[in-house]
Amino acid sequence: MENDRLAIRPILTEPLFLAIPNERENWMTGQLRKLMDSVRPNAEKTPLALKTAEDVPFILLKEGYGFRRIVLDLCAEEGFQPKVTFKTSSIETAQSLVEHGMGVTVVPRMVMRQGSDRIVYVPLQSDPSRTLVFAYPETCYLSRAARAFMETAKKNQTSMYEEV
Repeated sequence: MENDRLAIRPILTEPLFLAIPNERENWMTGQLRKLMDSVRPNAEKTPLALKTAEDVPFILLKEGYGFRRIVLDLCAEEGFQPKVTFKTSSIETAQSLVEHGMGVTVVPRMVMRQGSDRIVYVPLQSDPSRTLVFAYPETCYLSRAARAFMETAKKNQTSMYEEV
């Protein structure tokens, strides 16, 4: 986020994962099928190049969402434009579409469906992440609650994903 009038405080940085259906689908490339044969939903997974999803149906958030831009930039860095077959305003809907075999998507760790046996989350080779920030006008008064939130988030940032 770039805005000279805003103060930016990082709250949380989290990794991104490729979400793929746990069942083989006709649209899957050979590399994805091979991956499906070698992993279980909760198993440790070998990082995959995002480019593996170049020729498969891709589910993205609609235009105007910052996370959509992150995913498109990641794809561009890998040298491809995703074949977008569905657009949604909800990352939860995107994951439901993945679970039903409609394509793949990229999700941040915070919204991964823990314990789902219908979706597989695969780490990406480029080790991408997103950072959530607290942005506010520098000249604006910050309430005690806002300051406490930022302080708590700062303390929890390092330990949030240690257990996962």
